[in-house]
Amino acid sequence: MRTNQIALLAAGLLGLLDCDVSVMPYCAAGSPECTTPPVGDGGLGGLDGSDGAHVESGGCDPEPAVSLCGVTESRGVFVAPTGSDATGSGTRAAPYATITHGVGAAKASGKNVYVCAGDYAENVILAAAEDGVSIYGGLDCVSWSYATANRVKVAPAAAGYALEVASLSVGTTLEDLEFDAQNAPAATAGASSVAAFVHGSENVTLTRVVLVAGAGSNGAAGTSAGPPGPSDWDTSDGGLNGASATSSAPGPQTTCTCPLDTAQETVGGVGGSPSQTAFGGTPLYEPDAGAGTAGVSAASCNMLGGGTDGVSAPAAAQDPASVSAGTLSATGWSPATGTSGSFGQPGQGGGGGGNGPASSGFGGGGACGGCGGAGGAGGSGGGGSIALLVYQSSVRLSDCTLTAVAGGTGGPGGNGEAGQAGSAVGGNGAGGGCQGGAGGAGGGGNGGQGGPGGISGGIVFTGTAPTVNGATVMSEAALAGVTISATMSPGGAPGMAGAAANSRAAAGSNGASGAPGKSQAVLGL
Repeated sequence: MRTNQIALLAAGLLGLLDCDVSVMPYCAAGSPECTTPPVGDGGLGGLDGSDGAHVESGGCDPEPAVSLCGVTESRGVFVAPTGSDATGSGTRAAPYATITHGVGAAKASGKNVYVCAGDYAENVILAAAEDGVSIYGGLDCVSWSYATANRVKVAPAAAGYALEVASLSVGTTLEDLEFDAQNAPAATAGASSVAAFVHGSENVTLTRVVLVAGAGSNGAAGTSAGPPGPSDWDTSDGGLNGASATSSAPGPQTTCTCPLDTAQETVGGVGGSPSQTAFGGTPLYEPDAGAGTAGVSAASCNMLGGGTDGVSAPAAAQDPASVSAGTLSATGWSPATGTSGSFGQPGQGGGGGGNGPASSGFGGGGACGGCGGAGGAGGSGGGGSIALLVYQSSVRLSDCTLTAVAGGTGGPGGNGEAGQAGSAVGGNGAGGGCQGGAGGAGGGGNGGQGGPGGISGGIVFTGTAPTVNGATVMSEAALAGVTISATMSPGGAPGMAGAAANSRAAAGSNGASGAPGKSQAVLGL
């Protein structure tokens, strides 16, 4: 028993020695700063009724809301709006001006950061170099006493995360602080406004923290195909015309490659000669190939001796719509992009001409079909408005207030390019040979899908689910303390189909509308 009494007396004397004379009123008998912590089972109990996990050596809890004994120069670095990073020393009498400077000094000295009420125009970053530093607000700038009304507001002047926590293993505790993000810059398409981003970190605790996100910016329109945008028309020097025969040789095969969709070729057939029959165009589509057939040997040119025309490409089906809102990675939130439109298929090549009624001529080669139009690009997604973004981290929130507003509107999809008409000019025959067939028209390209609307989220996470007031949350439409946009941001308009090349050809298909944005208190990905 006597041993325990001596230990208690020693602990009380140590607490008195730790008191700062400039705050002697806090050292009155029974005050939190100098109250000896309870002792039981041979260990220190927490002054907040906890198991002592957050109590520092000497029995002093660092949280001002629990005890003011940590609010001393021996345990903390001090920051105030009226302070100076250049001439301050980080004491209550000469505080620093920025939280960033205070964090660096606290890490170097193994202390915490205490911030008094006011506005701080900075981006606060806690990375691996600052691991273990905690930041406490709620303090008066004169007496350094605690009250929840002592509002500490961090609001960067420029876009970006108001708070970023990255690669912590020891972790951090943030209390009685507010972090406000600016609206995403309207000139940056699909930019998001995120108040706080925590990634690759453990043991991150937010208590009575306010997070406010601004509005996301609108997505960009997808590029429309066709000049001045990308074009899949074959405009090579040789063109699409069939090759003409000479007095000694039939028109050769003509192969036309579409410049963007190089896997698609349209081919006109070889003409006939006295020693060989003509060839048809190379078929592209099955089961109805549709390539021009070869002219019949020893037949007049207007009685099947000429090559027949290739058929035009069929219409393309509408592309499947994307329903993704975006992706979350270690670099942040990236809105999705709508599905780009498919290219139209090329028209079939014409058949080669026959060798003529006397079987002594040389037939012209078949012409190429036109290339399909290029598809329009998908619109980009609208930027999000996200209070707390969490990637592969463990985060605990208690009595926090989170606010997100509207995300940006998705960008419209780009329009598809019109199909290219096939050549109407088959190669000429020679020596009585017949002309090759014309090419069919390519199909119009499909329109691109509109981009998705931007998300409005209180907490958006992937990995370990966060806890809010002691309960694990997954995906919640609504949650106490979380305010989100009442409406979902609209997706972008669909891109229009590329037009048909002519009355015998097919247009493309319209793109799909962009998916509306999500508006959710907690969104688990």
